[in-house]
Amino acid sequence: MLILKGTKDGLLIILRNIESITEFEEKLKEKFSKSKDFFAGADVIIDLGEMQLSVEEKQKIIEIIEKDYFMNLTEIRNYNHSQKFLRKETITPAAETFFVKKTLRSGQKINHDGNVVILGDVNPGAEVIATGDIFVFGVLRGIAHAGASGDNKAIVTAFRLQPTQLRIADKISRAPDGMVFTPSFPEVALIKGERIYIEPYFCNLEKSKEGI
Repeated sequence: MLILKGTKDGLLIILRNIESITEFEEKLKEKFSKSKDFFAGADVIIDLGEMQLSVEEKQKIIEIIEKDYFMNLTEIRNYNHSQKFLRKETITPAAETFFVKKTLRSGQKINHDGNVVILGDVNPGAEVIATGDIFVFGVLRGIAHAGASGDNKAIVTAFRLQPTQLRIADKISRAPDGMVFTPSFPEVALIKGERIYIEPYFCNLEKSKEGI
């Protein structure tokens, strides 16, 4: 069971009788299927109850909350069998996320220390630079540079990736010449080895295509 409660400290997500991270993801999708964008940017507290997780599993929860739902996980709570408060873990806040609720046009530039979320397109001639990740809820046709301070784990996602130039950390690439591939799913650009690759954001939809 997964319960949502609004508190003065942010959105409280209570987990009860959840057996695995996979089940947690499924319950979260059910709860946020129609309201994902509404909670973007919200502070989140996770109440695990008696559920015991490894460090790796907690890291996975952080990634799900922050990268899939664009919320800020600030705290994880645990209780022992007598329901006495046992442990509270304060999560070091991730880099602040900057929201742009419009399409970026030619000549416009965003430069932010943290993640950037664009609720619109990034047109040719526009530029987005972020030390963290870049999320475009539209078509990326301009210039994007994620992980600008050297973070090679940063990503760039968009409904469609057609950048004039794409950079992640110190790797540089661009959209291929010729026929434009029009995907039917969101895409993500990330570094693998020494190259930038583009893959379906939901990696089980199609075989990934080697990038730019």
